[in-house]
Amino acid sequence: AATFKDQAMVLFRDAVAFYDQSPDLQSLLIASGVGDNRWNLAYLDTGSFFRVIASDNKRGKSGPRPHMYIADEVHEHTDGTVIGMLEKGFKFRRQPLGIEITNSGHDVMSFCWERHEMGRKVATEMIQNDTVFAYICALDDADLKNEAFLHDETVWIKVNPSLDSPAGIPGYEYIRKQVNDAHGMPSQMASVKRLNFCIWTEAENPAISKEAWYACQDKDYDVEILRGR
Repeated sequence: AATFKDQAMVLFRDAVAFYDQSPDLQSLLIASGVGDNRWNLAYLDTGSFFRVIASDNKRGKSGPRPHMYIADEVHEHTDGTVIGMLEKGFKFRRQPLGIEITNSGHDVMSFCWERHEMGRKVATEMIQNDTVFAYICALDDADLKNEAFLHDETVWIKVNPSLDSPAGIPGYEYIRKQVNDAHGMPSQMASVKRLNFCIWTEAENPAISKEAWYACQDKDYDVEILRGR
C-alpha cells in the first residue's frame, strides 16, 4: 500500500522476485501479467491474492477486506486514507496483520509522525496497547549533542541495526560518503539525517541548517526597545 502505485510496486516487485526464484511458490501461485508488468499473485484454492493498492488507483481503493497489508515508506503517504481504509477492512478477519515501514520524515504534522509518536509511546510504555508492536531506531540525546553522531561511527549501528552483519547494509563506507558529501549543504544534510540517522527534520530542503540558525539567537536581546516603533 502506498500513496502512489509506482511506490507500492517497489515492494510488490520484491515479492515477484521471490516468486521467480522459488519453484514451490510457482507451483502454488498464479502470476498475472508478463515480466515487469505483473500485477497480481493469486492462490486459487482459497481465492486469495496479493497486489498493490494506492490512493491514485481509484478503482481498487474502496472496500478491501485484507488479511494483511504492508505499507512501505509511510513518511511518503500524504495522509492516512489508504492505511485507515485497510484497517477498517480488518473487522472481517480473525487474525489480521498490518506492517508499516518507514524512514523518518520532515513534517511533524503528518500522518507518519502520528504513527511514530504512537509507536514511541507504546515502546516506552507511556500507553498500553498490546495490538501494536513498535520497533524504532533512534540515537540517544548525547549522540545528537553538537551533532557528535556525524563523526562517532560507534553509534551508527543504533540507527542502522544490520550495519555489522556479514552483508553490512548499508555499509560504513556508504554512510561516510553520505556525511562527507553533505557538509556545507543544509538541504542534502537534512536528507542524510533522515535517511541514514533516523532523525526527523523540520524541513525537507532547508536553506539554513537548524544548528546555524539557533547559533545566531541573542538571548539577551530586549524586545522592549521595539515598543512603539
